[in-house]
Amino acid sequence: MLRYLGRSEIILNFIFLSTVILLVVIAGSSFIQHQLMIKSQNKIIQSHHFNYALQNLIVEVSDMESAERAYVASGDKMFLSNYGALKDSVYRAIESIRELAIAGNAPSQTVDSLQYIVQGKLDHLETVISMYENGQSFGQLQDEFVRGDSLMRNIKTATSMMGYVTFKVFQERKHYLQQKNKVSPYFTAITFLFSLLLFTTAYFKIGNDLRKQKKSLNQLEINHEIFEKAEAMAETGHWKFDPDDGEIILSNNQYRLLGYEPDKIEPTFLLFVQHVDKKDRKLVLDAIRKVGNGQSAKSIDVRVITASGKEKCLQMVIKMHENELGKKTVIGVNRDLTKIIESKEELQELNKKLTIQNNAYNNAETIGRMGSISMNCKTGQLSASDNMFGMLGLSNERDLSDIAKFKSYIHPEDLVDLEEYYNCDTLSVERQWVSFRLMKQSGEYIHVSSLKKIVQESWGKILTTVVRDITTERDAELKLKVQNAELKKINEQLSSFNHIASHDLQEPLRKIQTFISRINDDIDQVPADMVSYFLKIQKSAERMQQLILDLLDFSRVSRIEEEFRTVDLNELVSKSINEMAIAIEEKNGTVHCAKLPTIKVIPFQLIQLFNNLISNSIKYADPERPPEIIISAGPVTEIDQLQSEPSERKQLVKITFEDNGIGFEQEYAMTIFDLFQRLHPRTSFSGTGIGLAICKKIVQIHHGEIFATGEPGKGARFTILLPQNLS
Repeated sequence: MLRYLGRSEIILNFIFLSTVILLVVIAGSSFIQHQLMIKSQNKIIQSHHFNYALQNLIVEVSDMESAERAYVASGDKMFLSNYGALKDSVYRAIESIRELAIAGNAPSQTVDSLQYIVQGKLDHLETVISMYENGQSFGQLQDEFVRGDSLMRNIKTATSMMGYVTFKVFQERKHYLQQKNKVSPYFTAITFLFSLLLFTTAYFKIGNDLRKQKKSLNQLEINHEIFEKAEAMAETGHWKFDPDDGEIILSNNQYRLLGYEPDKIEPTFLLFVQHVDKKDRKLVLDAIRKVGNGQSAKSIDVRVITASGKEKCLQMVIKMHENELGKKTVIGVNRDLTKIIESKEELQELNKKLTIQNNAYNNAETIGRMGSISMNCKTGQLSASDNMFGMLGLSNERDLSDIAKFKSYIHPEDLVDLEEYYNCDTLSVERQWVSFRLMKQSGEYIHVSSLKKIVQESWGKILTTVVRDITTERDAELKLKVQNAELKKINEQLSSFNHIASHDLQEPLRKIQTFISRINDDIDQVPADMVSYFLKIQKSAERMQQLILDLLDFSRVSRIEEEFRTVDLNELVSKSINEMAIAIEEKNGTVHCAKLPTIKVIPFQLIQLFNNLISNSIKYADPERPPEIIISAGPVTEIDQLQSEPSERKQLVKITFEDNGIGFEQEYAMTIFDLFQRLHPRTSFSGTGIGLAICKKIVQIHHGEIFATGEPGKGARFTILLPQNLS
């Protein structure tokens, strides 16, 4: 037993000693590996510092370039406030790169080459600023900007090459470390025995955590995509700004709100602020400062200018977020209010237009003595306009709540014929005016005319009718019929008068003139004191006959027995001059006629018009000079158009008769066209005062206007305006 125990002790000591030796070996090996790992880690950190210094150099140079571009674009020297500090940072970055390159055994020539390229870029930036300050515009500096971009690419290429060299050195160190880190089987076995339980436990724990993390990551990606879609649908966006390093991060839809595609540009806080309208930038900066001081800021509405130059209105909410490490981040959420504002403005404008249209519709109904009703064909429910209630003298909406109540106001004799009219399935009388009688609340009946229309909506049919009060028109129509009958009698009497005037009245005059002519044959036998009486009787008979003839002409003008025809007025004037040739020759007169247009007229009436005007000019000729008449056509002026009917103002022709006669005072310009009106006594000028009245009557029949202007001793001018195409 003791021997067994001793043997066991020896074995235990051996095991212990072996374990101690093994632990020492493991510890020594671990120490050596640890030292190698520390050395390699230092080299790796050094490589990372080197790469970081290269990236920092690019960032500093890019910031200088951004400041230069912003200054040239805006002319604001605020953008150059940090220019000197950035330049110093660039030089410090180059020195840091040189130190790290020496420590990492990198070739110094590459650092010298990089310094040369960077110095060239800095010199170019200062050259561009100097050119801009010397008067060159942003557009004129485009070539320099292209050259600057090329220098920037050279810097990035140089840093990439240096990074690649560092990467190769890093790979060599990694290979060396792998050679040194070959672990013996004993170390692996012991490490495995001691670590198996830990690894197993860790495996299951880590596996379980990874599954949960993967599930959470998938859900996070889904939530992120949903959030982006929600932002796009709600036209919102958000941004995060780090006040310590000036970095800003924009959401995808925030890019779109500013007019960019996501991740197509490098966002900077300066770029973000530049998109805010100048008048609203202070609001944004004040809100950021306010939340930075721990205060709360209200939402603000700011205007932004997108990349395309479009103006938008954003509602902005800014808050400060601080994590458990005390890191502060400014978070902003923006909402595009442009469409909402435009919709509100459009809605307000539509409401204004609708109000105007409703008022105009109500006024039109009132002026036109109309009302309207609309019936739901399914329910028979009725809605009536305000003027419909007014037409019937009703005030309660329940009085016209359905079609049955409306029919109760229809005259019983008319209701029989209207049963099918208010049937939604009957289309035969649609868009045809139907007349019937409606009873007002006072019991009085009014005559109305109704127009029906059926409108098919998605939910059913609507029967709409417009009802117009025609009582006044009907009374006027009846009165007009009576007046027409009376006028017909008057016309018959006038025809009888024309017959009497042309036969019965002229018969005694002819006999008087016959007897006077016989007396003139034996005038020598008549006492001398009686001769003057016979001459006066003769002149009175001649004047009486001329008066009867003029009255006949005036009465015949109103009877249109010939249709309107398109005629060349030059032909009518020629005929008129030929008819008046004897009278013109007696006064040694001349008539000048310019080219006249072709229009639609009654030819014989126009000839009579021309005859009367020529006769008037000859009759009132100045005794000291032969009469001269000028007939012409000219353009219609605005003053002329004011003399005509509005419906004819666009298609008028203007004809003027101008003479050099005795003229007249302008105050009589309207009076001379009145019947039997004369400006001179019969002893001075003959006539009956009907000629110009006939002229006015003929022009009125042609829907035209005639007016005169005159000046005593210089002559008169008659202007005629006639429609060119009279239907």
